[in-house]
Amino acid sequence: MADFGSNQAENEAEPIKAVQSEYTELALKYINNGLTFVSNNTDIVPRDANGNVIVKDGSYIVIETNSFNINNVVALKVLDTAFSYFKFPVSVNTNLIDVDTNFSVENNIDPIFARYKPRYPDSQNGLGAIPNSNDTPVGFNFEETVAGNSQVSRNRYTVSTAIKESGADLRFRVKIEYRCDSGRRLITTTEDGIQVVVDNEAVQVAGFTVFKEGPNYPLNREYIKFPDQPNMSQYEIRDAFLDVVIPNSSFEIGDEFQLGGRAFPADDVTDFSAYSEQSYWVITDASKNVNVWNQELPPETDGAS
Repeated sequence: MADFGSNQAENEAEPIKAVQSEYTELALKYINNGLTFVSNNTDIVPRDANGNVIVKDGSYIVIETNSFNINNVVALKVLDTAFSYFKFPVSVNTNLIDVDTNFSVENNIDPIFARYKPRYPDSQNGLGAIPNSNDTPVGFNFEETVAGNSQVSRNRYTVSTAIKESGADLRFRVKIEYRCDSGRRLITTTEDGIQVVVDNEAVQVAGFTVFKEGPNYPLNREYIKFPDQPNMSQYEIRDAFLDVVIPNSSFEIGDEFQLGGRAFPADDVTDFSAYSEQSYWVITDASKNVNVWNQELPPETDGAS
């Protein structure tokens, strides 16, 4: 009696073997390497309508393999998962560090340095008028603190206890950039009593001084005078400079210094103005070789700039 079931199985396997024989040489390298290309090829790996692999005698089941190139650095980052910040059980180091807490914030603050400049909030071009006066300088506007110690009194540098007790002499460096907007004019009267304005070499000058005043020192508007300034032509611009040292012995606690100025002759309505941004008044310790920003300079530099 014939084995019908066995013959039927062999008959069903024959087409698969024929196909596999046809593709064996072509697919051999893929089968050995287990590539997806082959495992998804239904001519080599039969699948049913749902995509399931049909396993029969002589069928190939290709399992896909994966390989990755992992360098040493990446491997160490993945494998080194040890928590290295703390170790248990906890151990205490009893060797205490001797920390020097003997410091003072005041050691980093210069009690003398200050840099001021004029402030003209109502001016669109940064110019402020120099008062007209024939004989008396008028207090100058230097009210804005640019760096260093602020002002106790408006427009003034005040000698504090720390400044006096430091024993330091004070160095004043001042630059006032100013301009003349009036022509050189001289008002004269003719024999007929008519006043005329003559444009000639008449005097038209601005002058500057340092005021000093204190509890035991009356106001002195010409405590220090700037070098004499030349006659000015209309729209001419000049710089007035002062670099002077004031001995510690010449001032006391509470004494105040201020800059003063005047334009003359006043009756000719001379028109002088000072520039805010280009002017400064700098006070430093005269024993220090520093610039006008209180920055230390090399020994061969005199700190004039």
